[in-house]
Amino acid sequence: SAQTCDAPELICKAGANQDRSLYFRAHCRYEQKIHVERYKLKGDQEATEELRDTTVVVEPANKPDKTGKTPVVVRVIADTDKKGNPKDRIKENEPTLLSFGAVWDIAFFPLLPEQLKFYSFQEVISDRKNERWFRFVPKAEASNEALATGVVQLDPQTGEVLTIKIEGFHNLEAIDKEASKMKDDYVSTEHLLL
Repeated sequence: SAQTCDAPELICKAGANQDRSLYFRAHCRYEQKIHVERYKLKGDQEATEELRDTTVVVEPANKPDKTGKTPVVVRVIADTDKKGNPKDRIKENEPTLLSFGAVWDIAFFPLLPEQLKFYSFQEVISDRKNERWFRFVPKAEASNEALATGVVQLDPQTGEVLTIKIEGFHNLEAIDKEASKMKDDYVSTEHLLL
């Protein structure tokens, strides 16, 4: 909550807003689609390594798990091979980048109240009127937490998150050994939150 938050006041408001958004998202059914392009540099040349489109349905499970929490289920409904060709057979439970819900939670909801203590914040000059921008980076002592680095653009009155620019992930092995492979890829994503 904002009362126990040690981050700048506007960041604490953003954290509370992200917490409400994540709760709502975890109780809805929706589709997500991701387009992945991976390239390797060979000398001065870029070589395409992968072009892939994957669509999943995300929804709450029908019943709670052993902990009493209702897990979020991710099912693949459309997929391509690494060359961008549609697959003949879709495996609903096949691991994809969208299967790593915890990684995407870090990308879309990096400023949850319980995560704020692991970040350092620095206000940066905003390119837009009526917005305040903050760079967030993991603190050195947060070496066991999966976190993101980036810039968050906020409504200066409410702390509503307008845009998040994720520049990288840190310590993904804390979530999943497969997700940790993403740390070797350059990660840059920008998303508007509606």
